[in-house]
Amino acid sequence: IIYGEAERMRRLVEGLLDLARLEAGAPALRTGPVDLHANLAAALERFGPRAQTAGVGLVSALPAALPALTGDGDRLAQVFNNLLDNAVQHTPAGGQVTLSALAAGGEVRVTVADTGRGIPPGDLGRIFERFYQVDKSRARPGGVGLGLAISREIVAAHGGRIEVQSTVGKGTSFTVRLPVATDGLRHNG
Repeated sequence: IIYGEAERMRRLVEGLLDLARLEAGAPALRTGPVDLHANLAAALERFGPRAQTAGVGLVSALPAALPALTGDGDRLAQVFNNLLDNAVQHTPAGGQVTLSALAAGGEVRVTVADTGRGIPPGDLGRIFERFYQVDKSRARPGGVGLGLAISREIVAAHGGRIEVQSTVGKGTSFTVRLPVATDGLRHNG
């Protein structure tokens, strides 16, 4: 029990430090070319076994190719992993999680959509806040409510934004919008 609690505290402290760095504008992004298609395909592969164990269908709706981005591939993978993790976690057996992407208008839109329980309208405005969890009774044992706050900051550091739409009882959809030309990328070395 003590070991488990110590590990949870370590994750909490690391998440808080990560979020503080991102919010301070010093995320230390390692910028370079990002093969977004490969990044997304790897995320699907990573979550395939977990989705199968949970009885959740994991669907790829990725185009054959996506434009290359300039950014930090590891940090973007962190965002997509977090969104897929949440989607699989909050989708009941027999449901479906779909990862799709579209390049249009100088940006790439990556969407993670699920057929889960959805987010009540009163909670939608707060889900990107630190420590906020919609349903405390169903919170994941290792989760601390920092994943979406960190994801929002990573996307903002790439000059993009993250949007959410949800209908209770039907599911939730998160869309990450990233500029193809990331001249506005914040980085400090």
